Amino acid sequence: PPLTHSLLHGSLALVVSPALSQESSNPHLNLAWGFSTRVLVMLLILFATLILTVTTVNGCGSGYKSISWEAGTGNGIGNACIGMFSRGQTFNQCEDLCRLKGGSLARFDSAEKLEAVDSAGIVDLEEGWPNGCAYVGLNRCPTHGGGGNGEKYHWTFETEDTGSAWDVQDSVWQEGEPNDWAGHEDCGMICPVHTGTLINDGPCHNSLPCVCEEDNPDDPQVLYLRPDCPTFPWGAWIFLSFLMSFCWCFSAGFCCFGVKKLPKENQGGVCCALFVVMFVTTIVWHGIVGPIAGQHPATTIVALIGYSGLCVGFAVSSGIGNKTSVQHRPDGAHIAMQQQPPRAPQQLPPPIPTATAMLVQPPQQHVHATTVPALPDAKIKGFAFCPQCGTKHVEGHNFCTSCGLAF
Repeated sequence: PPLTHSLLHGSLALVVSPALSQESSNPHLNLAWGFSTRVLVMLLILFATLILTVTTVNGCGSGYKSISWEAGTGNGIGNACIGMFSRGQTFNQCEDLCRLKGGSLARFDSAEKLEAVDSAGIVDLEEGWPNGCAYVGLNRCPTHGGGGNGEKYHWTFETEDTGSAWDVQDSVWQEGEPNDWAGHEDCGMICPVHTGTLINDGPCHNSLPCVCEEDNPDDPQVLYLRPDCPTFPWGAWIFLSFLMSFCWCFSAGFCCFGVKKLPKENQGGVCCALFVVMFVTTIVWHGIVGPIAGQHPATTIVALIGYSGLCVGFAVSSGIGNKTSVQHRPDGAHIAMQQQPPRAPQQLPPPIPTATAMLVQPPQQHVHATTVPALPDAKIKGFAFCPQCGTKHVEGHNFCTSCGLAF
């Protein structure tokens, strides 16, 4: 840079300049003192030159990189110093950081300037939405001093060369943007993976890198419009993330363990209702809560706590199965009765003999006939019972297969 060359020429001139203007009485001491002074001053100048060289690249300050682009018909070549800083700032914090770096959030009045930033590799982000984005100076937040109504987009600064901050070219927006998704997207950002080189609108509360543009020293008339984006209601959205997760997990747990214990005519309706709850909560989480508040770590942590709903659903299902059983009446009414222990099967009493019985003796002994009082008939549906031992046998047999009594 010109300042560096000036310092180098000054140091050389100092070394080869004539002797000190004020000579002492001792010429040898005068010459030695003058030479030492010049060497010391030269070293200081060279050190300052080195610092300026390290902190200045192509005429830009520390952290900035020079870019050039076709500014359009009749406007020649555009030049600017662009840099990306930090990786955890809201939109308001990014503007404050850029001011400390000697600039403001970057302004892009043409798609060619955005392409120049992409070609220079300044925004080296490889993630998707929302972590793979970086803020630029486009927003529709109110400004300090009462400017802005929250409806029209504008840049964070304006100069005589750039024109009004409210002049926003449609060509810098990605197709379909800005769409103000879920009513919480008020700030512009570059998302290389998500929307390419052009600008996308997104939430102003996410913690993202900052794309800054260094002030042009040749154009000192800069008007800053510091944004005053509203505070995001984190508490409500974090609670909503817990509620979504809890409802989904409770529905899943009860659907697996509890529905089968309900009356059969109610199982289908309850199962469908639980699936609707799971579907709606999934859409709300991935479509609204995740894109708007999912970048905050607390949202994910609280959502994981919501998995306790799975345990609650299982506990409710177990309570239904352990305490009551549901029975169905013919008239359609249902009653819950305490479960009774199973009863032991009843045993029939031995049959009563029906006629005269003869006692069968061993072959070497005589058989004596015994008269048995007449008893009721013990025949039951083709079967008869032995009058002596009570064994059941098929009707028509002439002796008992257990005790040998003849009939």
